Amino acid sequence: MDYIALLSTTVRLLDLHDSQRTYGGAAAYSEEKRAGQNDGKYMDIAVTIIMQLHSLDQTSSHDYLPFSTILMAIKSERPEVMEEDVQYVLNVLRRPTELWYIGHSSENDTKPLLSEKRRTAMIEKTDYADEYRLSSTGRAFVSLSQVAKDASYIRGDAYNLLHAIDFGEFGKMEQFAEEIIRQLRDEVLNVRSALEKVGKTETSKKYIDNFDRYGKVIKDTLEIISKAEREFSGMDALDKFNTWQETNNADLTYESLSGLLTRVRQTLEVFNRAVQDLVSSTLKDGRTSVNPPSFLGLALKQVKAPEKPETIDFLIDQWGSISLAVHFHSPLDGYSAVKVKSAKAESNNMAFDLQDVEPVSRVGKLEFMDRHGKAISDALHKAPLRLSDAISNGWFLVDNRAMLGDLVGVFVAPESLGLSNPIQISLLDKIKSADVNAGQFFYTDLEISILNKAAS
Repeated sequence: MDYIALLSTTVRLLDLHDSQRTYGGAAAYSEEKRAGQNDGKYMDIAVTIIMQLHSLDQTSSHDYLPFSTILMAIKSERPEVMEEDVQYVLNVLRRPTELWYIGHSSENDTKPLLSEKRRTAMIEKTDYADEYRLSSTGRAFVSLSQVAKDASYIRGDAYNLLHAIDFGEFGKMEQFAEEIIRQLRDEVLNVRSALEKVGKTETSKKYIDNFDRYGKVIKDTLEIISKAEREFSGMDALDKFNTWQETNNADLTYESLSGLLTRVRQTLEVFNRAVQDLVSSTLKDGRTSVNPPSFLGLALKQVKAPEKPETIDFLIDQWGSISLAVHFHSPLDGYSAVKVKSAKAESNNMAFDLQDVEPVSRVGKLEFMDRHGKAISDALHKAPLRLSDAISNGWFLVDNRAMLGDLVGVFVAPESLGLSNPIQISLLDKIKSADVNAGQFFYTDLEISILNKAAS
């Protein structure tokens, strides 16, 4: 329950209500001293009581909750709290507050001084038992403190605006539209403030982590607002509005409500652009960095799922033994300590022995081409050939050895096939994957085809 913002705004109004300043006195306000324990204990007990009573309201028909149940719930979280402390907080919450304010009435110019006392108690107590329940003011407190202040929930408010048009309640239409605009403007200001402090605050993280959600909500909300504009611009809505205006004698015009709908859509578009600018600026900012690795997490992972023996052997070969009693080895430990002087290799004149010379047909041919060259050429003469098809045919294997690089080389440099016609290489736009005996191979598919000289 987000009650701090609600209390912070309320307490400032109470500061003005309780102020001892004489009219015309000094304008400065610097007093921020509140009598009490200043440990938040009573506030914590009060919020726990309100939440317990609110939970009861949701599951019962406005029943009362016994004091023993309230005390048990508080002691389960804070065993040190005494029964008298809880009783004291209950007495404070059920005590009405006398607040003086000036009433505003449209019927005449007089502004009476009023005092509301009966509705200000937050909880009610039975006269015959030690039982409590929330009052209407207490329930309003929970509702106000739980109100969603996030633009990702703006879609529901847009539906309220659309329903107000359907139901012909144009007064509520103005209220819903202004609430949407006010909330979106607050969000836009927050985004622009985050743009000014990219890398210095965590505000941008809210929009970056939920960028997809914000994008979907904004898109859906724009569609709802566009539908509301279309419905409100129809003749049926105009007739409904004229009837409603005459019946209620309302000081609203059809043009002002149309302008409100336009402002809602424009503010949504501004918010959408602001979020996109924030995300792009944050991702391009040089101060953005990943969190440092957690060595404890890595150690726990190795315990739960140890590496393969060959991987451990490789790490030990690279780094040496690692323990608390042995220093961590580094390649720089022996840098320049031992200088190795290599002897010059003796140059021997090469002599050819005709008996050892292989036939000319075998010289210069790769083992891969000897195995699969003819099959690739034959397939290419029949139709264009794709790399994915060649991999499916197993033309990258030679005696159970994966020679994927040789196969890819044929598609990158097809002149090795020795064909007389020119060959065209096409790059396809799909990413594919294949099991090539040495793991999963991700690649962009290629296609080679023989060009017809007569056609060219």
